[in-house]
Amino acid sequence: MSGLHLSYRVGVLLTSDNIREEFLRTFPQAAAALEADDGADPAGRVDWVFRHDVMPHAIGDPAALRDVFAWIERLLQSSDSMIEYWTAVRLLGRTLDWPEWVPLVEEHAGPLLATAMSR
Repeated sequence: MSGLHLSYRVGVLLTSDNIREEFLRTFPQAAAALEADDGADPAGRVDWVFRHDVMPHAIGDPAALRDVFAWIERLLQSSDSMIEYWTAVRLLGRTLDWPEWVPLVEEHAGPLLATAMSR
């Protein structure tokens, strides 16, 4: 595993109250997609845009992949029940099992993701 690029604000844990702001701080290019998603749950909206807009565009871009995997580590640090739900069910349970993501996870996973994927 390569070193994890920590481009996020250290010490700011993600919650349902701050996830949208923190997501846009990390991925400002996703603002239009986030606004277009009409989901009521902020964690669910961020999850959808992250998995369907940000992640696919990161494939093949080392800097973008570092940001994607740093964001996943942040998600895994959260104890907010809605963030935990979306992360476990959609991100870990589905998207990261897709064939195009398995080798990227093996190469770029940070410590929390590596532990979560080994379960």
